Amino acid sequence: GILNTRDYLLNAQKEHPLPLAELLRPAYFVPETVQTDILFRNMQNTKTHMAIVVDEYGGTSGLVTMEDLLEQIVGNIYDEFDPMDETEILPMGENRWRIAGSADIESISEALGIELPEDDEYDTLGGMILDSLSAVPEDGSTPTLEIAGLHIEVQEIKDRRIEWAVVSKIQQEEPAEEEK
Repeated sequence: GILNTRDYLLNAQKEHPLPLAELLRPAYFVPETVQTDILFRNMQNTKTHMAIVVDEYGGTSGLVTMEDLLEQIVGNIYDEFDPMDETEILPMGENRWRIAGSADIESISEALGIELPEDDEYDTLGGMILDSLSAVPEDGSTPTLEIAGLHIEVQEIKDRRIEWAVVSKIQQEEPAEEEK
């Protein structure tokens, strides 16, 4: 069976803890050949967050979690336990950066020393670009746009997701002083 950490810790705090065998939940076994969408629906319906994957001989092949399935559908999901990728914002010279579409808006604002517009609709550079375009660009296309004083050239779109963009600060021309 499977012992959930939460069940174990709550039980350990009790005055008369139950034997561990009583805390075990039945394991959910699935074949290696199960399709992602079918497994996802089955895990939703059974309220299971983890499944043990077995091979054709009945041996354990691996473990799959609901988060693994979601990441297969929507891409990487970063939570507080995932290390942040330090290479999401790469300087390319003065006022120019190569930035991953998955880079967090707050991190970009801090790295570039500017304030980017924040919205409940997005958290990443890719989300901000999609919000501004109001459409999902085709894989392989390279749209350019200007947002909040930045010139953004999308470099790579893969599986309808913005992977990389080159971001440059737009130089503001100083107004010429009027001659008297």
